[in-house]
Amino acid sequence: MDITFITIAAIAGLLVGSLIIYLLTRKNNQALLAAAQEKANAIIQEATSKGEILLKDKTIEAKDRFYQMKTEHEKHIAEKDKNLLQAENRFKQKEGTLNQQIEQNKRKQSELDTFASQFNFSIGSD
Repeated sequence: MDITFITIAAIAGLLVGSLIIYLLTRKNNQALLAAAQEKANAIIQEATSKGEILLKDKTIEAKDRFYQMKTEHEKHIAEKDKNLLQAENRFKQKEGTLNQQIEQNKRKQSELDTFASQFNFSIGSD
């Protein structure tokens, strides 16, 4: 009976020891899992925060680029308008000069007609 009791006690001791090791390991594993989950949540939160900051930065950068492009386009359009206005002014000047020459030619034609009529010359006009 002594051997049986010792054997049963040894088996019971092994079972209790195994149970204690299992429980301690399980508790340790749960603590490690909780720490890993907490660390993962912190990494996700940090990544989300950095992503939002990056999105804001890129949005501002895109708005700045759009404003620069808009400003360049407006300058380009203003330059074209300026060139068009200059060409229009040159055309108006040439038109004015031509009108003056036409008026001058009409006056000279009128003078010539008057002079010719005084001396009875016939000058064909137009």
